[in-house]
Amino acid sequence: YSVPGKGNFVCKPEVDIFQFKFNKYDGLNTHIDEVKLISVKVLFPSKQIDRILNLEENQKAVEVKRILYSDQKEIAMEIIYLPYVHHQPVIEDMLKFANYLKPVEEKLAFVLDKSLNITVTMPSEEVREKLNLNENEPIFEITEMIKNEATLKILEYAWFYVSPKYLTIKAATPKDSDDKRIF
Repeated sequence: YSVPGKGNFVCKPEVDIFQFKFNKYDGLNTHIDEVKLISVKVLFPSKQIDRILNLEENQKAVEVKRILYSDQKEIAMEIIYLPYVHHQPVIEDMLKFANYLKPVEEKLAFVLDKSLNITVTMPSEEVREKLNLNENEPIFEITEMIKNEATLKILEYAWFYVSPKYLTIKAATPKDSDDKRIF
């Protein structure tokens, strides 16, 4: 390309950058009729959860378990862990919106850093039973970490389990990528 007064330049485009959008409630191959809360517990977490959430000594965590339904059929399960701080309003809000945490995420949207990890795995016995899966049926395991960018504290860590029947992964080249801009 040419820039008047500056000369000619070669712009080498990035060809293997894709943008992936994921919405666990609206992005499935089916509609969600109901999100059913299975349990909300304040507990001392396992060592794995303690390490992931970077909890202080003897700090508890909130465990939220939900099942997503489509046409009265269980299609996905979500297990969420977040640090429990007694009398902290954000935690109380999360418990109040336990059937759908989106209002809290929207409230804090500008300070959140989210990351996803997607794998295909064999489900645990609990997930297989809750979702009525066959013995050798694989499942998508999507882990999501939500971190406060300002404090670098982990606000939430979640496992989302869904059968490949209900999820298709799609990505496209970003239309507004910096790699494609000339000026």
